[in-house]
Amino acid sequence: MSRTSGVGRRRILGLGLLALGALSLAACSSPSQQAAEQRQGSDGERSPDAEAVLAARWAAMFADPAAVIAAANEFGYAASAWSQAGTGSYQSLGVEQSLPAGSAVPIVRTGFKASGAGQGRVDAITFTFAVDRSKAPETKKARDAVNIPRRVVGGVLSRFGLSPDDAVRSAVQNGTSTTMQVKGGSIVVKSQPAGTGGSYRSTVIITPR
Repeated sequence: MSRTSGVGRRRILGLGLLALGALSLAACSSPSQQAAEQRQGSDGERSPDAEAVLAARWAAMFADPAAVIAAANEFGYAASAWSQAGTGSYQSLGVEQSLPAGSAVPIVRTGFKASGAGQGRVDAITFTFAVDRSKAPETKKARDAVNIPRRVVGGVLSRFGLSPDDAVRSAVQNGTSTTMQVKGGSIVVKSQPAGTGGSYRSTVIITPR
């Protein structure tokens, strides 16, 4: 018998063992793993486990005032520390920003506030945006500025593994109103026209549901 044919048989045997190993791993997958895959389904619906994870993230955000303030400050609000504002109330206030920074004619004016009834809990996160679209943006900074409301709301939430839905993104970008409600939290966008050319004012309020 030739040496070459012996090598061929060993290769075939090796491939056969690899195939058997793959089948064994598939057969040994845990019932919980299989159930999780089945829950995903083909219709894109969120599984109960995924809803529970998101609800926990919302709860964690509202239970951590310092983290909320830190997330807002990443976007330039220079918000004050969480402190008592009256009997049974706490708050943090951000500095109003005029953007783009250094512009003679600001495109966006925006503010931030977090408030709550207890020292360890945020009950409302509020952003305000006044967007001036009376003139066509002439610079890249000006063109980028009109996207600030969407970037701020989405960016702060992303720090907690959360995100606004498409309706909220559109509302803060275009000066319309909408409400997003999920298990664990809600986002209300209230907008009204302000001036010409599509200028508007918006208030975005994020609260526990």
